[in-house]
Amino acid sequence: MSAVNRKMLLKGLSCPVAIRYAAARYSAFEASMRTNNLAEDKDKQLQDFANVFTDMLRVNLEGYIKVQSQK
Repeated sequence: MSAVNRKMLLKGLSCPVAIRYAAARYSAFEASMRTNNLAEDKDKQLQDFANVFTDMLRVNLEGYIKVQSQK
C-alpha cells in the first residue's frame, strides 16, 4: 500500500482502529527483524503473533469480566 493510500485509509479510521493498524505495522517490522526470509517465514510469523495477541487479549478480557461483574 502506498503512503498516499495509507493516509487516505487512516483519515477515515477511528482512534482504536488506527492504534490496531499501528500495532500491526510495528509487528510486521518486528517480524521482518526476526528472519532473513520473511516471504518464506510469513505464515509462521503470522501464527506466532496471532498466538501471543490471543493470549494477551484473553488475559485482558478476563480482567474486564471481573470488573464488570463487580458493578
